[in-house]
Amino acid sequence: MFELQIDFAKAIVYVKLTGFWTIDTVKAFMVAEQDAASEVVQACGRHFVLADLMHFKIQAQESVALLQGLIGDSRYKAVRLAIVAGEGLARIQIKRIMIRPGMRVFDSVEAAERWLVDDAAEDDRAASALQG
Repeated sequence: MFELQIDFAKAIVYVKLTGFWTIDTVKAFMVAEQDAASEVVQACGRHFVLADLMHFKIQAQESVALLQGLIGDSRYKAVRLAIVAGEGLARIQIKRIMIRPGMRVFDSVEAAERWLVDDAAEDDRAASALQG
């Protein structure tokens, strides 16, 4: 169903989603994800999410709509959201929930993490240069 891990050094919430979800599973995930995000934001000032959906099944439209709400309207929005997904219909469904900037789909966890960490550091350097 879902697992969450936090890496405070990188300000990343790692999410692993599997199986087919009920509405209750989605709601439980939404609470757990926002709790983890809150912890990271309080410690680091921002957070990133790396979501491994390689074993996530095609979901019912009600579940997809709730997940879109989490991405679009949550209190703690990730600066960047990297999604790792396989090919096929699940990847197409995932692309439909990509409703805001700062989201990208990857084929591997390593590539996703590199984008989160390396590109975010580059963004920070560029922002500092503009201010300074």
